[in-house]
Amino acid sequence: NNVSIDEIIKANSIKGNLILPGQKIKIPAKAAISQQEVVSKNNSVANNRTKQLFRKHIVKRGESLYKIARLEKITVSELMKANRIVDNFLYPGQELIIPVNSQIQYSSSNRRSTEKILGFRSRVNSESYLKRISKAKKEFQILKSGSNTYDLFNNSRYIATVKDNVPSKFAVRKDGVQYNNGSKINYGYIKSLGYNEATALALSFVSSNEGSASALNFYDGAGSFGFIQFTIKYGSFTKFVSLLKDNDYIAYEKYLVKYGIVLENGNLVVYTPEGYKGYTRLTGNLVIDYIIKTKSLYGPLILLGENTKAVQVESAVQQYMNPAQNLQLSLNNFQYPVKASEVFNTSIGVAALTDLSVKLGVNGAKAEIERALNQYFSHPANQLKRTTNYQLIKFIASSSSNELVRKRMQKLLTQYGTNQLLGVVS
Repeated sequence: NNVSIDEIIKANSIKGNLILPGQKIKIPAKAAISQQEVVSKNNSVANNRTKQLFRKHIVKRGESLYKIARLEKITVSELMKANRIVDNFLYPGQELIIPVNSQIQYSSSNRRSTEKILGFRSRVNSESYLKRISKAKKEFQILKSGSNTYDLFNNSRYIATVKDNVPSKFAVRKDGVQYNNGSKINYGYIKSLGYNEATALALSFVSSNEGSASALNFYDGAGSFGFIQFTIKYGSFTKFVSLLKDNDYIAYEKYLVKYGIVLENGNLVVYTPEGYKGYTRLTGNLVIDYIIKTKSLYGPLILLGENTKAVQVESAVQQYMNPAQNLQLSLNNFQYPVKASEVFNTSIGVAALTDLSVKLGVNGAKAEIERALNQYFSHPANQLKRTTNYQLIKFIASSSSNELVRKRMQKLLTQYGTNQLLGVVS
């Protein structure tokens, strides 16, 4: 609006810099008149300095700079420049201006750049890309700091310390590293993204069991990443990368593509300048093997985790939370399947359902829950309509054959407390 921040703060008696979606802000009249913007009938705005046409776009939940730019057929840099955006953060309700007369320029230039990236159609492009990967990896240095610890540096700046030879009964690879000292994705952060109470409670509980935003766990052979431990081996990391590519393309290029980790036709592919077992393009299990042995990739992955927390949360919702709530449970005393969300319909119930799905996989959670419920309701005194989520979780905690399930369900019961668990199953 061609006014200074101080003028807006003074005109609205704002303390600090916090403003909220939907909040009405007064623009000092004198400054507003000097702006001399012309709003046309089709809601386009002509900028006096550039004579460029704009129209408005209201940000919806789940939208990103990349998604909006792709929808509007402009580049991300054009969108950021028009709105004076310096990072990737958007919030629902935010009003953006879309440069209208740049659309024609976008389609041809973007098509050329896309053809250059995807598939590496020519040998020249592939070799050029491999050289860029090799150069990028040199930004990271690895120094052995103990018998089984390694310090990671990015251009001489310390990032983290990882360790291998992890003393765990779940360890299947001695050379597989562990790292879990990054920032936590907690209840407050998830709520700030616009998710409801049950989602924030459930995912913050899972986070307390799984890891930090940049956690790495390669010692169990699955190749796990992030606060919910997205696995390379079982495909959840690939789904996360797919969501990242669609919602934050800048981060996708900056922390993955730059170092040779790309998504091609829905599959995770790693390009290796130095070659690995005779290949420069790796897929399948070779991806995990190569990443474990290439410690220069730990740095980019840790930075990826710290800079993609919002996408991690949404990926957890899409991969685990929503599918778990939509499970159709086969119960012995019911003629038709019962939807899981109809049984686990309180905050603690949603948390239990989500945590089991992350720990066991959605299908594994279904089997565990069906076993417990059929056993519980086999007793005539137990009726579904009179059973609280607390009672069901308590039964799972006492009857499961899986030690970790028992521990995590008991932890959930202890953490929430019975005074918060009064919701009765309908």
